[in-house]
Amino acid sequence: MAKATVFVIDDDPIFLEMMGEILRDEQYQPVLHSTGHDAFAAVRERQPDIVLLDVRLEHPESGWIILDLLRLDRATAQIPVILCTGDLEFLRQAEDHLREVGCCILQKPFSIDQLTELLERSLKTHACGDPSLV
Repeated sequence: MAKATVFVIDDDPIFLEMMGEILRDEQYQPVLHSTGHDAFAAVRERQPDIVLLDVRLEHPESGWIILDLLRLDRATAQIPVILCTGDLEFLRQAEDHLREVGCCILQKPFSIDQLTELLERSLKTHACGDPSLV
């Protein structure tokens, strides 16, 4: 039986395939989504337990737009979101905003243990605490 539904939004097909395999191996139910333009509507419709969102999709602001839409809509505002990026400078600049919206950060590259620990913590508390610690 799957632990939780994890909605993964990333425009890299190799990353999506890898995440699908890892999540299934860890007993999660992955839902893989490769574009930003309809990701919000898909999350709203599916109502996953958690969202793993790449910050940089087809446009540099796509991840931010999706995050803002998720937080502004009553139907999705309480779904935990983990932002994924390899851009350390971006993370430093965005840390205050991410803390305000209760968003976790998972810096690429990451280990399976880091991923599963953050998923479990976020699902349990619906928050990650201090994003700078992730």
